[in-house]
Amino acid sequence: MSMKLLLKISYLGTRYAGYQVQPNADTVQRQLNLAAERLFGYPCDIVGCSRTDSGVHAKGFCATVTKQGTDSLETEIPAARIPLAFSANLPQDICVYDACFVPGAFHPRYGVAMKEYLYRIFNRPVRDPFEEGRSCHLPRPLTDDALARMTQAAEHFSTISPPSWRRARKLLTRCARFMRPRSQKQGTPSATASARTDSCITWCGFWRER
Repeated sequence: MSMKLLLKISYLGTRYAGYQVQPNADTVQRQLNLAAERLFGYPCDIVGCSRTDSGVHAKGFCATVTKQGTDSLETEIPAARIPLAFSANLPQDICVYDACFVPGAFHPRYGVAMKEYLYRIFNRPVRDPFEEGRSCHLPRPLTDDALARMTQAAEHFSTISPPSWRRARKLLTRCARFMRPRSQKQGTPSATASARTDSCITWCGFWRER
């Protein structure tokens, strides 16, 4: 029985032109291909669960690895040791944190159970260097009306899906979870300072589920 290697991957996409291999740019898939050939000693086919655009990060990306032109991977390296060995051949902004063998018929895109897309807004007057490249900085206050319209937009997108999705999947939405400064007693210096300095991060997650 042929077996593929399934990887779980995290990467910062800041310096990459997306996931998929491109002829004139560095991509995450290109780095994975190079690492796989160094690790296993022969060219490999790597198939991802999705594609990401330029600059987009991924925290739970899945991909299968097979010997080029086949539906299996032969290696004497135990699955438990592959994450460390694979990551040692990758740049610092890409890592493999889990690996296991799956049947050769498995496809990481068609066999996916769930996908989550995270959009983050960092809402305070002054930017935060720790949020650079990881959220959209919005210096103006988010009004209740703006939050309501964001929720309405998320609900609208939950009703839209191409025919191929509708046949096999339903689109689920978690609309607009908000983190705001905890309320404090008004009229105290600490309450005033907290209202001005605490951050508000807003995000919407979208799932496609089989």
